[in-house]
Amino acid sequence: MPTRRCPLRIVFSLVAGLLALSAAYAQKPTPTPERPRQIVALLNDARLAAPELAVDTFLKVAESKKVTDPIWRKEIIDEALRMIDDVQYPMPMHAAFGGDRDGTIRSLNDTEAISLIGAYSAKLDKLSFKGRVITLLLETDRDRAKQMVFQMGGQLGLKARTCEDVLAYVPNDIYPVVANVATAVFSEPQIAEGQRAMFVAPWIENIESPRQIYPALSLLQQMQGSAAERQILFNAASRAIDRNFKDDRSFTQAWEAISARVGKLVGGEPDPLKSDLKNAFRGMLLKNLRGTRCSDNEIKKDEPLPDYVEAANKLFPEKPLTFEDVSTSEFAGTAKPTHILKKSSGAQKLRDELLTVRDMQIVDNKVVNHDVTDLAWASRVNEFIDRALSFEGSDTETEGEMLLLKAAFVSGMIHGISPSELRKSIVRKYLRLVAGSRLQKTSFIEWRHWIAGVERTDPESFAEIAPEFPNPNFRVILAAKKVIGEPEKEKPPPPPAKAPEEAPKPTPKP
Repeated sequence: MPTRRCPLRIVFSLVAGLLALSAAYAQKPTPTPERPRQIVALLNDARLAAPELAVDTFLKVAESKKVTDPIWRKEIIDEALRMIDDVQYPMPMHAAFGGDRDGTIRSLNDTEAISLIGAYSAKLDKLSFKGRVITLLLETDRDRAKQMVFQMGGQLGLKARTCEDVLAYVPNDIYPVVANVATAVFSEPQIAEGQRAMFVAPWIENIESPRQIYPALSLLQQMQGSAAERQILFNAASRAIDRNFKDDRSFTQAWEAISARVGKLVGGEPDPLKSDLKNAFRGMLLKNLRGTRCSDNEIKKDEPLPDYVEAANKLFPEKPLTFEDVSTSEFAGTAKPTHILKKSSGAQKLRDELLTVRDMQIVDNKVVNHDVTDLAWASRVNEFIDRALSFEGSDTETEGEMLLLKAAFVSGMIHGISPSELRKSIVRKYLRLVAGSRLQKTSFIEWRHWIAGVERTDPESFAEIAPEFPNPNFRVILAAKKVIGEPEKEKPPPPPAKAPEEAPKPTPKP
């Protein structure tokens, strides 16, 4: 039987395949970058901590640039994003009641609201975390950042606040993130066609609370890259704001800032878009001012119009708002924050004792601390701290109120003691209290706020003593400082620890 010859092209194909296979085996696989043990350990510990602390730690690791492996960095961001669902608070909040004319909130002293206001400033909430995730993605995965912004669409789920509420939403920080994404992902032709405007428009159209109007109008001010974009967004803003929000608590707090932003948008050369926005703003004012108001926001006939009304009137010189325009007969009550020192005689006695024991001395306009070697005085200090930290109050105080009081007593005493063993002993007793506090589970941001107060007041003692306690949150806080560092917060609010040093001030009239 004759031998069949193999076609030449098949021989060449086999040879080429063998050569390619040999080359593949000859190549060494790309080694996976080694993952620093300290960061791996920190992330493992963070998974066992409170969700807020876990997400914050994961994002800080990604933001620190200490992880250079893009695959691992993506895994870290993805896990942080998944954990955000377990975070307790939706977004930051701030006082919408009790503000004095100079912008302070002294009238909320010694209330739990002052504690929450300080706690919210750390931005350990869902919306703030999402903004950080989007910012990180914008560096490495613009399409995904764009998709997150598109999916959110400005729908933040903000229900109307009541007149009994002390706090109102602060959604401002997410809007600059939206602007950064919109600026980065659209080309000039796309902007000219209005594609960027259609991407941004939902963040203006879906305004649910008066507190969103100012940041939404700020977004509008930045997004005017073409005639089409400008028309789409101005029209969206005019439609979105001209309605009754039925939220006087938020409306009155936000009004003055909104007036200033509208003034900038409608200034300069007149045009129909600006006129429509100004008319929509006036319509919003009339609808909300004539609706149900909180009694503390009442505008009385025999008094001058409030400053915020006069500020708005600068936009309507031809037809300013009068008392008849802004008056209503429908009122829905007011907030009644609980002042702990008013309801607790035991807390008042401890406050008075704190002032006596500390016995602050002022020489040449400077505070002079006691001599810590004075054993009799040190004994009085320790006895006071023991009583303060074991104070049980009555059945009506919340866990947050009790920790507010005790943190205030401790802080008030520590500020009068120079660094010493006496000071360390007070920090140790306080950390023992907060390490076992239920507040770290029921309202972690408040608990973290009081920990941060000790860190600021005596960072050396905190770093030395906190490791003594088997608390997973302490462990992560300390490890994060060591492994990735923690930048100082911008202008941290003054600790409300000073509240018990003063008699509670009456709520000022609006």
